[in-house]
Amino acid sequence: MVVNIQINFTSGIGDFYTYFCEIYFVVKQLKEKGYQVDLYYNSRRTIDFLSLFDSKYYQYFDNIIMSEYPKSLNDFIGYHVIYPGKNWVTGAHCWEIFAPIDFNDDYTRYFINLSHSGLLNYGELYDFPKLSNTIVENTKKFIVDNDLTDFTVIHFREWDDIGDAYNSRVLNPNIEGEEFQVRHKTLKKEFNITEDKMLQIKEICDNNEKVFVCSNSIRVKTYIKEHFNNVFLYNDDILKTTRRDYSDVEYWNFCLIEFCLISMAKNVNMFTNYSWISNFIAYGVFNSELGVINPYHDNPFVKNCGPFMNLD
Repeated sequence: MVVNIQINFTSGIGDFYTYFCEIYFVVKQLKEKGYQVDLYYNSRRTIDFLSLFDSKYYQYFDNIIMSEYPKSLNDFIGYHVIYPGKNWVTGAHCWEIFAPIDFNDDYTRYFINLSHSGLLNYGELYDFPKLSNTIVENTKKFIVDNDLTDFTVIHFREWDDIGDAYNSRVLNPNIEGEEFQVRHKTLKKEFNITEDKMLQIKEICDNNEKVFVCSNSIRVKTYIKEHFNNVFLYNDDILKTTRRDYSDVEYWNFCLIEFCLISMAKNVNMFTNYSWISNFIAYGVFNSELGVINPYHDNPFVKNCGPFMNLD
């Protein structure tokens, strides 16, 4: 009996990684029950999915099919669709299972997305999917080349509409959407980090010889670089000159190194304007030298420093 799983790479690398983790722990159970499991990778991004993870994490799939267009129930007659969480548009978000009508769904569902803290239930798991050896070695080389031994990380997560959209429109002042226009113009003009957070950042920098700063926002990185001396940033020209799209090889490699680098830090200090934790640190907290960590619980690896701007 064939079970078809579709993973949709339509958002960020952090979200995609958590989806793959959820699928990985489900497919292991399905194989134990004797199912054939085919994986459909749905994305129009021109990246090499089969080189993203260590090869052993693909071994439970009988077939892996690449597709630029999502599958739907019309492609699987006599099947029904199972979503890992709430219902959403098939092929547009996260992942889904296309299963035969008589499919036995007696398996443990794991919810790993860090942005929904109340649903997390991965405490019993270990051996989360690892990135490929090529990516890991490239990251280690980056650490050696830039003398980042024994470093700490500060991660800033700015709003999507202000951070990501601002970045992508640096060279394009046309802004759509009334709400975005108001927030963009106001925050672009008045941007600053609150005094108490600046003191926290200063303390982190004073107590660590090397501090690597990563963020989804160009202006946050620029601001930090202007105010602190011992911070290290990846080449920001990449953010300013590429299309900020994973199909852009230079930008994709940049994201993978930042993504992997967090797992090799001695600790992560996270500042976020959201109430939840960004999945960009997911790989780091599942593969740190301290083992698998729940960042919502007290731990020595991740410190959630909260919002870094005045949100009133």
